[in-house]
Amino acid sequence: MADQIWARIQDGVVFELTSTDPEGRFPSELTWVEATPDVAQGFKYNKKTKKFTPVEPPAEQEVVRDPGGPETPGEFTEPPIGPIEE
Repeated sequence: MADQIWARIQDGVVFELTSTDPEGRFPSELTWVEATPDVAQGFKYNKKTKKFTPVEPPAEQEVVRDPGGPETPGEFTEPPIGPIEE
């Protein structure tokens, strides 16, 4: 038998999970729904279909170097600020 899980939904996203029945333990403004153990924080929740959907991680972006930029990241070809005048 699978353990019962409840998910707190805020703005269509799972913000919190608990294995303790939240009924009567939290303010009524909070939305709790039954979930399955495979649901995780960050999943999207569709209240019409009552289905959870994992969020796809963002694709890694390729870093494109500026051909006119410094040879080594963090290397400056000139000072970041002008000279200090006294």
